[in-house]
Amino acid sequence: MKLKITSLLLFLSLFYFNAQSQCNGAIFEEQNGIAIIEAETITTSGWTKRSNSSAAGGSYLAYTGSNSFNTPGVNTLTYKVKINSPGTYRFIWRNKIGVIANTAPTTEHNDAWLKINASNFYGQRGTSRIYPTGSGKTPNPKGASSGGWFKVYTNIIDWNWSANTSDNDAHTVYATFNSAGVYDILVSGRSNGHWIDRMVLYKEGSYTASQAESLARSETRCSGSTVPTPTPTPTPTPTPEPTPTPPAGAPSIASVQYINSDTENVLGNLTNGTQINLSSINNSELTFRATTSPTIIGSVRFQLTGPRSFTKTDNGAPYSMVGENGSNYFGLALPVGNYTLKVNPYSGSNATGTKGNEVTITFSVVNGTTTPPPPTPPTTSNFSFVLVNSTTNQDISSLTTGGNITNGNNINIRAVSRFSNTASVYFVVQGPTSRTFTENVAPYALFGDINGNYSAGSLANGSYSLTTTAYTGSN
Repeated sequence: MKLKITSLLLFLSLFYFNAQSQCNGAIFEEQNGIAIIEAETITTSGWTKRSNSSAAGGSYLAYTGSNSFNTPGVNTLTYKVKINSPGTYRFIWRNKIGVIANTAPTTEHNDAWLKINASNFYGQRGTSRIYPTGSGKTPNPKGASSGGWFKVYTNIIDWNWSANTSDNDAHTVYATFNSAGVYDILVSGRSNGHWIDRMVLYKEGSYTASQAESLARSETRCSGSTVPTPTPTPTPTPTPEPTPTPPAGAPSIASVQYINSDTENVLGNLTNGTQINLSSINNSELTFRATTSPTIIGSVRFQLTGPRSFTKTDNGAPYSMVGENGSNYFGLALPVGNYTLKVNPYSGSNATGTKGNEVTITFSVVNGTTTPPPPTPPTTSNFSFVLVNSTTNQDISSLTTGGNITNGNNINIRAVSRFSNTASVYFVVQGPTSRTFTENVAPYALFGDINGNYSAGSLANGSYSLTTTAYTGSN
């Protein structure tokens, strides 16, 4: 009996050793041409794991350390990945701008440092290829790069898969592995407030972008691997930062009202815990108006986050979030859910000058007596798209999901909004050629136009996603 037990223990020990040795220290593994990594699996100082239902797996990493704009390698996360199938992989991550700046919100708190210790690590845009500064290869990206690290950024506030390098010349990121083995993906803190949810390496010949980005896919752990337990370090209890006191004479927010923009009726004062029932107002659109002291100030900035996000600065009384024409208020359709509204007064126009007290209000939108399930994300049914020959200004064909463009040169894409009060359209293109663009005058074209004379654009071969958002205001 003792011999059998000893043999069993020996077998189990050998099995565990073999499982561990097969991973060679890797926690993650490429399987069938794709490796999926939950960012929060690894933690270190400067990075905080947070729970959120909108994140894959219910949590994400937030960079809470100091800004390190010029020096990569600070607060570094190391992800060891076993590559079984050599070749070239595209790198993407699901990230978000977690701290919204008062000015230039899409270019602040939006990046981190990245290094992949691969056989070749580079950025690609069409036929243009760039390498990290310090890698010994040229050309190098525009903007920050050092010691073989890329600055990888997004220009989209909400969760997205945009992962670009090279300022104002967006290149997507690739890594080539000449042989099977264990490789390091290194992520270093750069901008406080940048959040990362999940990272993916995938072969573009095996997966489309939408397949690789699917949150239904599970993390690809190396069988038998274990996550190292970080050495605990004493963490002092943080002292809450005091709320700055506005200087004497600074403008202030006296109250905030919520308004039915279809009827122009003031529904009440918006305070913490307010519940707005859409069924009681016939599913009307809504807006918010700030009353200030003094009654006329330079500007008021509104920042709404939740199932629908919206940011606007109003320079003239009455100060309303979506704007108005005389007493006719413009509004937004707000899906059911929980929201936070931040309202800031300024002595100068366009959120300049002396800043007064910030008012933060949490409220909810319901429909009926109970809150329905989360709304279905908007689809392209809100728009139709037309492929245009920019040389002749003639329509080529309609463009739908799954469609093909046979020639990506000298083209443009026109978006037709179903909303009658559209004043601008924001385009986001992700793929081998990435682009963001705001068009303020119809026809709303991805590459712009002058009175229907379409500007020429080009898209490199590959798979793309196109997202468009209509707004009732310009820009």
